[in-house]
Amino acid sequence: YDIVAQPQRPKSATHGEPQPQPQPQPQPLSFAASGRQVCQTCPNGSQPDPERRRCLELPLAWSGYSHPHTVPVAVISALGLATTGAFGLVFLSKRDTPLIKASGRETSAVLLVGIFLSYLCPYLMLLKPHLVVCALTRLAPGLCFTVCYAAILAKTNRIARIFQVSASSSKRTKFTSPISQLYIIGS
Repeated sequence: YDIVAQPQRPKSATHGEPQPQPQPQPQPLSFAASGRQVCQTCPNGSQPDPERRRCLELPLAWSGYSHPHTVPVAVISALGLATTGAFGLVFLSKRDTPLIKASGRETSAVLLVGIFLSYLCPYLMLLKPHLVVCALTRLAPGLCFTVCYAAILAKTNRIARIFQVSASSSKRTKFTSPISQLYIIGS
């Protein structure tokens, strides 16, 4: 948003010399040396008044928890958390079965944690704005999806390397142990 103002003429003193005008502390406008009006952009977090003479600070807008748009987001996120939690409990109770062992317990657990954290992100975004909350709002979604993608990539890479080496030789594939998979995800 831009603001526009007309230059003010200095008042003359009794001796015919212009008196210096005391300027208010926040001076949003400036004038060219020729006395023409100059447009200035208001700083971030402010907008011009209706006459475009000064910048007004914007009020902090927060939708709150009971806003009609936030309720469906919270409900869907709660369903996702409940579903992921239920899958996590089944995963933990059946962790020693051959199917869970074959799918890679560690990488599957990392993937479940990433999905669970992804469903927590909307609640973080519904909190009242604060420096820490705003920083986490920018960091958390990307971090959660990175954890998920890293787990999927590590599983896919492991399976591809196992099939590639098993077709050409009978020696064991390197870096397919659970610890090395977690290291690959962490890096």
